[in-house]
Amino acid sequence: MRRVLAIALAACLATAASAFGAVTIHGVDTSRSPLVRITVSVDGASQSPAFTVSENGAPVTDVHVSTPTSGNAIELAIDASGSMLGAPLAKEIKAAQAFLAEVHPGDAVGVVEFGHAARQAMPITRDPAAQLRGVRDVHFYNGGTVIHDAAWLAAKDILNAPPGARRIIVLMTDGTDSGSTHTINDAIKAAQDAQATIYTIALKTDSYGPGPLQQYAAATGGSFHVATLGSLAAAYKAVANEINQSYVLGYRSSQTEHVAVSVAADGSSALTGYEAGPPASIVRGSGLLPAAAVLPGSSVLLLASGTFVVLLLALMLVFRPRPKRSLDQRLDAYTEFSRRAAVAADLEEPATSALVQLSRTTEKILGGLQFWKRTAKLIERADLPLRTAEVFYIRSGAALALGVPAALAGSPSLVSMIAMFVGFTIPHAVIKFKAKGRGKEFDNQLPDTLTAIAASLKAGHSWNQAVDTVIKEGVGPVKDEFSRVASEVRLGRSSDDAMESMAERIGSTDFEFVTMSVNIQRQIGGSLAELLDQVAETVRARQQFRRKVKALTSMGRMSAYTLVGMPFLMGLGIWAINHAYMDPLLYTNTGHFLMVVALLSMSIGAWILKKIVSFKV
Repeated sequence: MRRVLAIALAACLATAASAFGAVTIHGVDTSRSPLVRITVSVDGASQSPAFTVSENGAPVTDVHVSTPTSGNAIELAIDASGSMLGAPLAKEIKAAQAFLAEVHPGDAVGVVEFGHAARQAMPITRDPAAQLRGVRDVHFYNGGTVIHDAAWLAAKDILNAPPGARRIIVLMTDGTDSGSTHTINDAIKAAQDAQATIYTIALKTDSYGPGPLQQYAAATGGSFHVATLGSLAAAYKAVANEINQSYVLGYRSSQTEHVAVSVAADGSSALTGYEAGPPASIVRGSGLLPAAAVLPGSSVLLLASGTFVVLLLALMLVFRPRPKRSLDQRLDAYTEFSRRAAVAADLEEPATSALVQLSRTTEKILGGLQFWKRTAKLIERADLPLRTAEVFYIRSGAALALGVPAALAGSPSLVSMIAMFVGFTIPHAVIKFKAKGRGKEFDNQLPDTLTAIAASLKAGHSWNQAVDTVIKEGVGPVKDEFSRVASEVRLGRSSDDAMESMAERIGSTDFEFVTMSVNIQRQIGGSLAELLDQVAETVRARQQFRRKVKALTSMGRMSAYTLVGMPFLMGLGIWAINHAYMDPLLYTNTGHFLMVVALLSMSIGAWILKKIVSFKV
């Protein structure tokens, strides 16, 4: 009898010793330091084991254990993007439904679906029928894959979980993030704030990118799984088994340096470590893994812009340039035009000297470029009291003002680039429109001005006196430009050079014809008054013929405007009526390629139409 009892006792002890298998530490969360949360699993555990936690060899007291049977709150983040269309999405839904069969009856489950946008498909609930319905009715999305937005949304929704429940997020995707408004660090912080553990499943495809999913799992104490289309259900089942065997050990640490953590459960133990630090630190499980910096396209854009500004400021402090001034620039200081333009330079308060220095530095760096010279000439033609550097920074600011919000809103990269290009172009278009309007006003005043000068010459006045008459009685650009000519002549510049400079500055073909005629007449002699009368009649005839050509080609120009604008208006209308219909064009690589081809084709067509309706008079 004693031998039988001994054998029975030995069998019971062996059964008890083998009731628990190996202990595995999945992650250490110190985001709420000094509070520490360790996620562990025990293979083959049929009941809650007794855990012992040690830090640097010293036992830890007051360890709170969250058991698998104490109730879970689970958020399923399901990838329903364009790459999952058809069989992949069907198998994903089937695998998720099988996952629901593995969870405990009292577990609460919510569903987040995501493609080019993330949406709460079903709020967290304990109703099994509602859980199955939420997974079955996942809505398909065309376009991008906003993984970080989905993780962030799941972390926010899981805050509605029942009190005391373990919070778990299961995130499955087949690609990399594209178009999220939140960064991976935003999503990880939201999950840590919610004390949620993220288990990730990566479906191996051509666009397979495991890095962010591994980071999610490591930062929150979860695990990372790789699956093919055929093993997707097995991956979900492995996550369910891991959840059902996982425990969360929470305690308050007193350590301030490197910590070696040992977790033992009835004879089995596991060891890991972490660096004790401030609450902002993110510590990976099962070893020390540095946090990876992941920046979306909008953050890269902001970083590049900040770097550009810092570089310019550094160049300003180092070089402090003293740009050389040409003869025209030295004479400009005595003209009315330059006095208006120099208000910001010569009359500035000391507080704005840094801006002046920045403008000068930029002028020195970029002043030799052709586009810079063309912009300077355009500003002068528009009669604006602005420096070229100021216009450049205005254009850059307008580009960022449109591009950065578009990028932060999750727009595709092509849309953000187009927005930046539009923003950079708008100030230039405004200046060009003002210069064109001022030139047109000058041309309209030119015949009457020439007639007035001819009448003054017939009355016996000299050329300079005739110009002074125009300055006194004229208005608008004619008065401003002739005032500058008179000032330059009084300062010693020849009248011929001053008139040629005015013709180049104003950009008027008619006035260039006038300048050439006057200069030739002065060399060969003759009646200047009669010549100006003839030139005035010629200019009137040219303007009349130009207006006639414009009227005859108005229908062609309107057709060109209609053909160019129609695709944009039609696309905007379709997008407003049915946004999903435009998703393949806006959120897929093929759609982006087609948009680029369409824009190039439209540009070529617009150029051809412009050539058809344009005539040189």
